[in-house]
Amino acid sequence: MAIPRDVQEFLDAYPDVEDDPAATANFEFYSNKLRCRPDNRTIEEIHETWVGDYDKLEFKHGYIQWLFPIREYGMNYESQPLQTHEIQKMKADPAVVERVLESYRLMLDFYGMRLVSTETGLVDRTLPPRNFGARYRNLVRASHNNLRISRILKCLSEMGLERLNAGFLLHVLTEQIAWTDGGQIAYETRKNERGLGISYEEFVWPRMDTFLREKTMRMF
Repeated sequence: MAIPRDVQEFLDAYPDVEDDPAATANFEFYSNKLRCRPDNRTIEEIHETWVGDYDKLEFKHGYIQWLFPIREYGMNYESQPLQTHEIQKMKADPAVVERVLESYRLMLDFYGMRLVSTETGLVDRTLPPRNFGARYRNLVRASHNNLRISRILKCLSEMGLERLNAGFLLHVLTEQIAWTDGGQIAYETRKNERGLGISYEEFVWPRMDTFLREKTMRMF
């Protein structure tokens, strides 16, 4: 299977992308000194007020480039691609790294998941009163979230948090088995409803198989 171009560029560390020392928007945003555009929120305001606001997280599309910057342009041209010098500054700042983790927790909750361990990257379903089944169904229906997930995994790797990617992908694999290996899950209510794993077979696994092998599983 051919490696998608964006994944290959990521694996090659973006050989054609030059660092711009004057571009600092991502570091300033994650330092809580700059408001994202167009939503006009600081990173801490997003963390404090957007948790559980699933409609906002679903239908707004400009925030994801700010929460998970990578060295590629996204659909929000008011955001800035991540710069190499920003990566070094962000990784070296414990407060910034903790905010990246909080952004990851925010999106995991949106997807019906929770981060169990920052050390191992272990991910599990959200607990009541959260309804992980409803979130899984939304994730399957709203395929644009697959693009978001690719961005999230790349960003975590840029921030030195590759271990979290393995936990996420292993959780998805576990949930996929629950759907395809004869398992019955409580939220399966319609016989034609697609399971969580189907969406990932179609998009994430083809795109991220090489990423997982080259960038994540090496730690084992």
